[in-house]
Amino acid sequence: MIAALRLARLRARSGQARTICVIAGLLSIAAPAPVQAQDVAPRMEVVVGPRWTAGLNLASGDANELTSSGGDFRLFSTSTTLARATSFDARFSMRVTQRLRVLVAGTYGKPTLRISVNNDIENAAAITATERLQQYAVRGGASWLLVAGSRFAPFVVGEVGYLRELHDEQTLVQAGRVIEIGGGATYPLVSNARGPFEQVGARVDVRAVLRSNGAALDGGIHAAPAVGVGLSLGF
Repeated sequence: MIAALRLARLRARSGQARTICVIAGLLSIAAPAPVQAQDVAPRMEVVVGPRWTAGLNLASGDANELTSSGGDFRLFSTSTTLARATSFDARFSMRVTQRLRVLVAGTYGKPTLRISVNNDIENAAAITATERLQQYAVRGGASWLLVAGSRFAPFVVGEVGYLRELHDEQTLVQAGRVIEIGGGATYPLVSNARGPFEQVGARVDVRAVLRSNGAALDGGIHAAPAVGVGLSLGF
């Protein structure tokens, strides 16, 4: 009798073990495979949006008259500044590697140019003349993704290009150079492989804008910070 009970218990335990093995096998088949990190950056991307650039001092100096002794006699002093302004920025980039993208970009804005005259030798009141410029910039460059395979995509970027400024009524055109260095991040908001865009996201970037020539007549390099936000369309 005791032997029969032990045999029954062994059979019950063996049946439970087989059941557990079968359930574990079914769960292992039904369970999804671990999600692997994927390159979420689209092959091509268009980013459009506004940008805010701080004002900067372009040039300052004295208007001098040459004296009979060969010295300088100051008539008045001038200073030129470019006021802070909002511009429209657009970029098109293409993925070269998982982290590297090449890009072309363009910016259009209408900053105010201010020229102040003071320290007049005849004690005339200081005056400031203002003029609205049309400012165009075309740049090329590259960006480097700092974290690959992540939805939150921080990057660094560098661009160099051509600056063109038109004065009132387009009576004077001045050309210059521009270099931009900075970084930012893109975060995808919508991913839809069936739609026209593979990815729709938001972008923010901060950069230093270095410019020379153009409305700045001193030939030096002038720097100003800029902050931009944009809509990212990947396809």
